Amino acid sequence: MVFAVLLPELNCPVNVRNYVRLIPAIDLKAGHCVRLLHGNFAAETRYGTDPAVLLERYRAMGADWLHLVDLDGAKEGNLGNRASIERLAAQKAVKLQVGGGLRNTVAVSQMLDLGAARVVIGSAAVTQVDQVRTWLGPGCLCGAPSRISPARSSSMCCARM
Repeated sequence: MVFAVLLPELNCPVNVRNYVRLIPAIDLKAGHCVRLLHGNFAAETRYGTDPAVLLERYRAMGADWLHLVDLDGAKEGNLGNRASIERLAAQKAVKLQVGGGLRNTVAVSQMLDLGAARVVIGSAAVTQVDQVRTWLGPGCLCGAPSRISPARSSSMCCARM
């Protein structure tokens, strides 16, 4: 899976155009790399590749960011793959953008403290708007999709600068 981010021109010369950064993604469930069919937790494909090995493969292909989704966290509302994420962040091979289960200030702070460069806020951005606003102080970067599908919640991204 690839996560694409449109990077706008910020303080750039007029002749610099917008571009898209492709960010490889790993979905984690019980510490394993998985893919869910249409988001269905009962329809899982589990891959034998260790997440750290896959991260290194992506880095070797030129990736400087990795999008990680903690599927256990997304489903249960906790940091279900904390140990795996901490191990990946400790490699410092790429910058991590992490989402899944980040529904309160403590969870967001813990993920950033583990080494995530950015955290992705999903359902909380819609269901806990006032709380999420408190996370978006100076030094945070936020973005939201221009169109929200009824089938999927919106997501926004926060980063320590």
